[in-house]
Amino acid sequence: MEYLITGIKKLIADIYFEGDTNIAEEELLNGGCYELVKIIKNFIPNEVSMRINATKDHCVLAYDGYLYDASGIIRNTEDFKIPSEKDLNYINFRFGKRVKSLQFYQTITKEIEKIGISEFIKQTIREENGKNR
Repeated sequence: MEYLITGIKKLIADIYFEGDTNIAEEELLNGGCYELVKIIKNFIPNEVSMRINATKDHCVLAYDGYLYDASGIIRNTEDFKIPSEKDLNYINFRFGKRVKSLQFYQTITKEIEKIGISEFIKQTIREENGKNR
């Protein structure tokens, strides 16, 4: 999951922010968290689910017993719950209006679909492993 998130951040950075992954992560943590969830659920819908925090200002991915956002694994998990239908309506209406205007979901899913999710993750792993040599 962390490689997938890293790859998405890099793709967003390359398309929108002149390669600056710090800005991409900041956008995904401040208004774009729901877009990240939607992108990932698009490719692995049965393996991931969403959680929302008590103040309803941040959502994260639940995968394989862990919670994730654009920064990686969430350590403080007790504040997150499965969203109700009311929560989902709130999220759809309120989250990331500026980020939605950038069309992260549409653009990023289209780019990943060009090579397929498996190849996208493999490519990210190769790039990340190349950095660590």
